[in-house]
Amino acid sequence: MKRVNSYLPGFSGLVGRARKRTLNQYRRNVENANAGKPNRLRGWFGHLVPSKVLAKRPGERKRGMDRECLFWGFLGQVLRGGSCRDALQEIQAARAADGLPALSSSTSSYCTARQKKFTSEDLKRIHREVSDSLAAEADPAWEGRRVLSVDGTGVSMDDTPDNQKEFPQPSEQKKGCGYPVMQVVGLHDLSSGAMLDYEESPLNVGESALFHGLDLIGQVGGGDILLFDRAYCSYLNTATLLGRGAHALGRLHASRKISFPKGCEDRITTWERPASSQRPLYMELDEWRALPKSIRVRYIRRKIETPGHRPEEIVVMTTLLDAPAEAILDLFLRRWNMEVSLRDLKTTLGADHLRAKTPEMARKIFAMHMIAHNLIRWTLLQASTDHRAPLDRLSFKGTVDLLENWRDIPCDPGRENWERLLELAAKDKIPKRQNRIEPRVLKRRPKTFPKMTRPRQELRNRILTSKSTPQRGLN
Repeated sequence: MKRVNSYLPGFSGLVGRARKRTLNQYRRNVENANAGKPNRLRGWFGHLVPSKVLAKRPGERKRGMDRECLFWGFLGQVLRGGSCRDALQEIQAARAADGLPALSSSTSSYCTARQKKFTSEDLKRIHREVSDSLAAEADPAWEGRRVLSVDGTGVSMDDTPDNQKEFPQPSEQKKGCGYPVMQVVGLHDLSSGAMLDYEESPLNVGESALFHGLDLIGQVGGGDILLFDRAYCSYLNTATLLGRGAHALGRLHASRKISFPKGCEDRITTWERPASSQRPLYMELDEWRALPKSIRVRYIRRKIETPGHRPEEIVVMTTLLDAPAEAILDLFLRRWNMEVSLRDLKTTLGADHLRAKTPEMARKIFAMHMIAHNLIRWTLLQASTDHRAPLDRLSFKGTVDLLENWRDIPCDPGRENWERLLELAAKDKIPKRQNRIEPRVLKRRPKTFPKMTRPRQELRNRILTSKSTPQRGLN
């Protein structure tokens, strides 16, 4: 049967490209729009993630698992603490719901896509965008000022030669008996609970060097207050903060010898700039000489009494010279909120150990954990604002479980179900536990296996050798 071409009567309609059918075109439109993306997470947090990073780039081939599909699947894997197979199954379920064909059941395509479609800098850019959106919605934490805190932590990763080369294990551990460790220094926003920015390095780089040398301190703006512990209490950090119009508040370093007049618990003193020979190795001589020759700081001494313990005396250093002493001490004690955020990141979300074979993939996984942490914090902030609940008492783990249990319910922001979800999150409060005392002991006894003191392959060979040796009486 011959079809006549209405535009070129002399040619058959079977010649050239066939006319697209309406149903095929509709299926292609659905595939282009959805691509089997996990709609639940995209509906909740899609407006916070920059679309430019997830968009298809020039020259990229059309795949069943594009950059946006991969991102939301990766995020779901981090929130659930699941495996690559778990993430792939969620993507398969989303494609089935959209009427799209199934992908390969092998996880190799998903793992390869994680390696090629995103760089660690792409994910850090997304993290910064989410952090900025979250911080913009939060109110100032103290007297109209933004309060930040800085601290460091370490996360381990799989024991591979590539990881050991870039992030060596602690030197006191035997080769083959430890894990590579990546040191992370983060900047925390006290009012929203967000981790604004972070930098990573090997363990042999000091926290203060990582904070100042990679310009993480440049995120602190004029009028801000930075909370820190003893590791960051130095002339360099304090003078740099004052030069940026910010203020410092932290625990005084133990190496500084001080004296208070009798009956005085609050005094102002002057710090002199140390000699240039004592400057950090990462700082040039001209930069050191550009610092002021002296700065004025304030010491406040108090005794912290905890039931069941001896009174502990602490000395706080600050550049806030006129604020009431009790208000400054109360603000400093809120620095513990960053320790809680690090616990949520490492324990609740499972960032304590990164299941990665290469340093670049370890950076990507940690960046995705930071994104997930801030998205949960954004949900808590919305619940706190809409229902007037204290933000520091809302349960982070409870909200993670709530989002997971509501995964099959359409509740995009602005809908009735979303408001109900926020209401439930606002009601899940943590009780006040001031001066809480819990012994750091384990009731459940661990299995009586010896600790590893030799590489695994060497121990395996010893077992095989002992089994192959003829036993007396069994010849």
